[in-house]
Amino acid sequence: MNSHDLLRLAWQAIWFHRQRSLLTLLGVMLAAVLSKQGQMKAAETMLQQALAMQRRLTRDETLDTATTLGTLGSTFLSQGKLEEAKTTLREALAIQKKMP
Repeated sequence: MNSHDLLRLAWQAIWFHRQRSLLTLLGVMLAAVLSKQGQMKAAETMLQQALAMQRRLTRDETLDTATTLGTLGSTFLSQGKLEEAKTTLREALAIQKKMP
């Protein structure tokens, strides 16, 4: 495999990662729409899927992950799921505190 092939593979990997990141963002945006329509359970499911994808993609604690966790925590809160909300919001806050 020559350097041109390696470069092409690297660009393909970057493109694939960006497409997955975009899908995650769209999932979060769709969850916001569902939430505004009062479809909280559907919003919760969408946010959980987006969060799972973010964690698979980055394997790190990022600001995007913290934001999704915060939104998921708020969704739990609006459904009266207080323990889930508390756990999720605490995780979001812990990640945010680590950010520079």
